[in-house]
Amino acid sequence: EAGFHGFVAVDAGGGGGWYHNYTGAEFRSDGDVPAHAYDQVPDGSFSAVLLTQGTEQLQQVAADGPLMLAHAGPELTTCGGALTHEAVVNTYSDDLSDVLTLQDHIVWLEGRDQPQLAQSLVRWDRSADRLTTMFNLSDHFDVVKDRGAMSDDDWTFQCKDLDGDTVTAEDWLHTNSVVATAKGEYLVSLRSLSALVAISEVGGVRWTLSSEVRSDFAFVNDGQKFYNQHHATYRAETGHIMLVDNGASRGSA
Repeated sequence: EAGFHGFVAVDAGGGGGWYHNYTGAEFRSDGDVPAHAYDQVPDGSFSAVLLTQGTEQLQQVAADGPLMLAHAGPELTTCGGALTHEAVVNTYSDDLSDVLTLQDHIVWLEGRDQPQLAQSLVRWDRSADRLTTMFNLSDHFDVVKDRGAMSDDDWTFQCKDLDGDTVTAEDWLHTNSVVATAKGEYLVSLRSLSALVAISEVGGVRWTLSSEVRSDFAFVNDGQKFYNQHHATYRAETGHIMLVDNGASRGSA
């Protein structure tokens, strides 16, 4: 409804059992709605971690609405430093204290005239209210060779640098989801590359599966390929990966 820009939790029967609203005035959304990502903390408290578009981007709220914890820091207000797309509890972390998210950064790389928007895998330790960068995805992919159709479309990212000048960057990776698959193991989705990446805290990138860039696996036929996916998840009980195949770069789309 008009004026609602928050989160709604729907139960298994399809009913809405919980909601938490924000207003555009509360958070700097730059044309987007303030609410962005939600995950329930699986500790029996029914509290939730939320990612919003604003200065206090990461929050934990109680089931009945009061704010329990919020993270705000200068890294969230600098050019290309915003957290984006994801907030998911790492169920393999001690005391469920870690929340996984993604952080934008602007990089100038040889081979491209424009700066590039890339992302890092980031951990929010709720017990210490601390953000830690775990893996920089621009360190693994080649800015010239590893580009999907959406890396070079007309969508660009604009922000102000520390001098107040406008920076316009190409949406090279568009990393949009992360989930822990085991202790120290993570599955990351990169929309602009139509790629899934398995990352280990010890060994870095273990494998890449992609329909558009270099891949460690081959598809049996073109009909199996996915494009510009969202919300890649891992089913531990089966070992299966599930995702939403947007198909924007598929030739027949």
